[in-house]
Amino acid sequence: GGPDANWIFSYDRINGNWAPYSLSPGHPVPPTLLTDPSLRTPLVSGNASTLPLVYDPLPLGRQDSLVVNFAIKSLQQYRPRGILINLPEVDTAGHWSLNWYPEEARLYRSFDADLGRLVAAYKAAGIYHQTMFVITADHGMIQSRTRVFDKDGVVSFIRGMLGQKSIILTNGGGKGGPTMTPIWLKDPAQNGRSATAIFNKHFANVSAVYYMTHVGGRYAYTMAGCESCSPDLKATYDYLLSTEAGPTGEDIAILQRENSRNSGLDRMRGRHGGADWGSQHITLIMSGPGISAGVSHHPARLADIAPTIERAMGITPHARDGIVLADAFQTPVASDVAAQTRSDATGYAYVNALMQRAQHDVALERRGALANAVIVAPRKGGFPVLLGGALSLGMMLALAWVVAEMRR
Repeated sequence: GGPDANWIFSYDRINGNWAPYSLSPGHPVPPTLLTDPSLRTPLVSGNASTLPLVYDPLPLGRQDSLVVNFAIKSLQQYRPRGILINLPEVDTAGHWSLNWYPEEARLYRSFDADLGRLVAAYKAAGIYHQTMFVITADHGMIQSRTRVFDKDGVVSFIRGMLGQKSIILTNGGGKGGPTMTPIWLKDPAQNGRSATAIFNKHFANVSAVYYMTHVGGRYAYTMAGCESCSPDLKATYDYLLSTEAGPTGEDIAILQRENSRNSGLDRMRGRHGGADWGSQHITLIMSGPGISAGVSHHPARLADIAPTIERAMGITPHARDGIVLADAFQTPVASDVAAQTRSDATGYAYVNALMQRAQHDVALERRGALANAVIVAPRKGGFPVLLGGALSLGMMLALAWVVAEMRR
């Protein structure tokens, strides 16, 4: 939808301020908004949180409030038919907070007040009862203090098999990977062999391993192995991985157990992006004319939101990946109800399989049956220490010395 937007804006550091700017020359933001002093604020030397200042250069909650202020001013001055508002701090806190629940709670309370101001602005404009509100997220989030998948160990393992230059990319190029570990190989012909070897190695905190195939112009993922997986969980993983199958998809996908992260970037405890329940489970709230009150337990996907909004606007969805969430409407269209019923047949199985796996993994973690690596927060001027790895390394060095002495 970007090319059809009247304007697209973002925020950045500009002349000592956190200020809005046009994201693209092709979508110029009106100067009255860019220069409005109420839509910018001076940068600060501390944000009163555990978030690194480089990612949150204002007091916690202030970034999100400025975005809502921008939306309110846009409404008052230009009456746009649709506004998409991205609130960045919940994601930033999810990734970087060392005091997760209290700081996320501060953001939720701040957003609640901001949402109240936004609703009041629509009421003042006289169009509140003609407006549909949708609140959602593009992913969930887990925080892992101790459970770490050894991504670096897997990389070394593959290079030991295929050579030092066999891997093109891991984690999409980032240091801190998601709740799965994607790997791109130089030679895709080695995908199946490598994935099977990784699974057979039984690295800690691995749930399943997949590899990409490309046959007859069709890209698909094949499971190399799954640790104690039910048929429904395998079907769920198959479905989720099918959404990534294509020329740019990873060659090997290592799906991790619930609440585990990979070994890149220890400081970033919050992760998402995998096939775990914490990453896949998100909020979806809809409100507006014709929308039903109450709580729905029907499975829903991000791909279902756009056709549902289209239906609410009186537009017939066409060629959409998702379906209309018929149960959201007071008077749903019969064909939408039938499509949702068909989708529910597999959707419920997918949801239940991920939930059961998550509950199983959490129970194993409480019993100490899943491997941990304890991360010690660095002192100022010091370095992080991975205690479990250090102890193992010390034992390995001692054992190597003993073996060498025996051989000598």
